[in-house]
Formats: sequence, C-alpha cells, structure tokens
Amino acid sequence: MIKRSLLWVLAAYCIGIVFRDRLGWILWTVLFSCAFLLYVKKYFLAMLPLVVVAGAVLGRIQAADYPIDAVLTEKKTAVAEGRICSIAETKSGYRLELKRICIGLYDTDTYTKGNLLVYCDSADGLKIGNRIRMEGKAVPFAVPENAGQFDERAYYRAERMCCKFNADEIAVLDTDMDMIREWCRTVRQRMDSIYEEILPQKHAGIVSAILLGDKAELDTDTKNLYQKNGIAHILAISGLHVSLLGMGLFAMIRKCGSPLIPAAAVTMLILVFYGCLTEFSVSTQRAVGMLVIAMFAKILGRSYDSRSACALCGLLILIVNPLQLYQAGFQLSFAAAFGISYFSRELERMKMNKGKRPLEKLAVSFLSGFTTQLITAPIILNCFYELPVYAVFLNLPVIGLLSAMVFFSILAGFAGIFSYSLGKFLAGAVYVILEFYETLCR
Repeated sequence: MIKRSLLWVLAAYCIGIVFRDRLGWILWTVLFSCAFLLYVKKYFLAMLPLVVVAGAVLGRIQAADYPIDAVLTEKKTAVAEGRICSIAETKSGYRLELKRICIGLYDTDTYTKGNLLVYCDSADGLKIGNRIRMEGKAVPFAVPENAGQFDERAYYRAERMCCKFNADEIAVLDTDMDMIREWCRTVRQRMDSIYEEILPQKHAGIVSAILLGDKAELDTDTKNLYQKNGIAHILAISGLHVSLLGMGLFAMIRKCGSPLIPAAAVTMLILVFYGCLTEFSVSTQRAVGMLVIAMFAKILGRSYDSRSACALCGLLILIVNPLQLYQAGFQLSFAAAFGISYFSRELERMKMNKGKRPLEKLAVSFLSGFTTQLITAPIILNCFYELPVYAVFLNLPVIGLLSAMVFFSILAGFAGIFSYSLGKFLAGAVYVILEFYETLCR
C-alpha cells in the first residue's frame, strides 16, 4: 500500500510542468510506463504517468505566448475594456486587475486573451465588478537583461496577465458590483485607517502587511532590514497567522457550548472570509486550505495528516495556475510547510516535543527553525542570491513573540472601531514588539 498518495500525485504533476516543453518525449515515456505498470498490476502507479501528461499539457497551455505578445514589443497607445477584479492602492497611485478584457492597439486587431494589469492615478468611484473603458498606453512586461535580474514577464505570466496598461482616462461602462469582494475591500481599508490612527506610520504599515496582506504602506527600509536578517517571512500571511485565528476562534466557540459541526462550519466560513479580505495570496490559500481540511477531518472523525493536506492544497493551486510552481512565494511557502510537518512528525516519534523543561522547549524551537532554514536555503539562494546565516537564531525570539503580536494587533484593530483610546492602549504591546524586532535586526 502506498502511503500519502497525494504526495506522489503532486510530485508527478510538478514533473509534468517542468518538462512541459518535451511533450512528445513525455507521451512516449508515459505510454511504455503505463503498459509496464498495468502488466505488473501496479494500478495506482500506472495513473501517475497520466498525471505527468496533465501537468505538461496544462503548463504548456499557460506558458504559451499570448497573441498580443507578437505586436506589443514597446509602449503603444491603446484603448481597453475589462471588468475590475481587484483594486489596490500603491505608493504612486492605484493598481487595478481586469478580467474579460478587450485591448485595441491602433492600426492592429483587438486582443482578448489573458488579464490586464492597470496603473492609474485615481480610483475614485470605481468598484470591484465594474466594467470600465480606458485610454492610455499598453506596455509589455520587461524581460531580464542580466542574469539574476527580476523577470517581470515570467512573474506576471504566472498571474495570467498579458501586459500592463497606464490609464490616462477611465470611464465606467457597467456599474454591476461584486458585493462580497467590494465589501472585503471596504473592511480592509477601514482596518488600514484604524492602524494608521493607533500606531506610527511605519508600524501601521508592518501590521497591515502581516494581517491584511496590504504592503502599500510598508516602509522600504524596514522591508529591506527584515529581508537582510531573514525574518521577512513574517510579512507574508502564513500558517501561523491563520492557525492562531482559526484554531483560537474554534476553541472559543467550543468553550461557549457549541456542538462540533456548527463550530467547525463557522470557523471555516470566517477563514474563507479572511482569505477574501487578504485577497488570497498563494501562502494564504495554502494556510486557509490546510486549516479547512483540518476542520473537515474533525467533523468526519478522521485523523489529520498535514503533509497530505499540504499536497492537496498545492495540487489544487497548480491545477488552476501551473506556472506558480516557478514563483518564489509558492516554493518557500510549501517548502517551509512540508519541512515543519516532517520535523513535527519526527519529534512526535522521538517524544522530544513533550518535554516541559525550558531548555527542551528551546532546543525544539531551535531545531524546528534550523530545519526550516535548511530546507528553504536553496530556494532563497536561487531567488535572492544571499543567505542570512544567523537567521535561525534571530527567528527564535521573533517567532516566539509573533503570536502575541498578531493577537494584540487583531484585538487593537477591533477595539479601535469602537474606542480610539482603547485601541491605542492595546496597540502599545504591538509597538513594543515591533521596536524589539527592529533592535534585534540592527
């Protein structure tokens, strides 16, 4: 019997994506592999070559050039239409993401494949779900000119964007609105404004990045400082944030006397809402997905296996968007999740994590951080070309205080809705922790 079959399926699918440009070679290999495995009656293994083909086909489809790539080799005047699916504030204006697009370049045909990334000075009156018409400049994504340079085209192609658009004029054609996503955007803006009121600007930007996934106000110097010291991972919504929110909420509902199924259902709904609130980045999709699977396991009375849950989340993300496999965010999020899951299971076998002595707890935390650092080190070196060798020591106090910081940030944010003074008082703990982080880094 093959254990954790989802891990095998995920591995086969990833192999297909990697070798998508050798589809003919893959098809012949799959044909002979399936025939042999069926002959020896290994039926599950005989399915894996077909999964490889699926990964290669879907990966090749997404990696294929868009028709507009052939004509848009430089900035060109254009008109475009599309339906807004995201609105985000940047340091220089606003960024919109449009789907169901139609781009018209002067003296050429119109193009409708892919999504569109739009930059504009103002988003007043625009709502998620509106269909808009724009006039401006269509700009191709930049390709790296030197080894190691950021590949803008590959990054946004993984997000299914065909090009950029600098909008000079915008007109609303259809006022239909996505009520849920627009409401989430309103809540996010309100929470941002509360944190800006109860915290200094620099600290408010950090809290908004950690809790809401909004990096528009994140101080550049602070971001670089965190990156150089190997603690920038706390700026991304991770399993720790989601687990603290989800499991804390689930435990609170259960202590109030709720039966298991209603408590789990409410927790899952709030987790999905939190994902919508933070616009479901890859790390958020993984964290929310794994916790939802854990809730289903509780409802069904089954044991929860974190590695299988992680594999299922990765498979679903890559089926929808195969090129995410090449993104640093996807690689780091899943490498860390698999590493922590494997290490935790090994600690259970050795019964090391059941010790109550402070030195034992410190040793477990150090080994957990060191293991995660080892697993993610090749990815960090490949993507960023530098490695903070003492990050494993720095992460001990940082991660140890992160739960408290997230807890007080959530508490201060909700308190700030009703009382500015109470919110500011509770935010004092957040301020102290963030100042301690900066002191450690410096």
